[in-house]
Amino acid sequence: MGDSVAGSKMKEKGNSHWSFPNYATNESGFTALPGGDCFPDGNFWGIGVFTFFWSSTVSSNLMLGISLRCDGTGIGLNQVSDGNGFYVRCIKDN
Repeated sequence: MGDSVAGSKMKEKGNSHWSFPNYATNESGFTALPGGDCFPDGNFWGIGVFTFFWSSTVSSNLMLGISLRCDGTGIGLNQVSDGNGFYVRCIKDN
């Protein structure tokens, strides 16, 4: 677990969906769920353990994915190919 607690503020509290331990407060109300991800071949993995969301950022011909883990409080940034299946969450600017 890093110094950041932003990830815990974005995840659903408890262990109804997230594996134990789930360091989450959901203070933001975002209520991220642990859907894992989907490989380009259609296989899923990590359900219950982590989740990935697409970012709008492209870096070095790779997409930037944002990850949250059950056993972490931070937010991970991952460079991945656009063939992976991640989640999209639309957020309205105020």
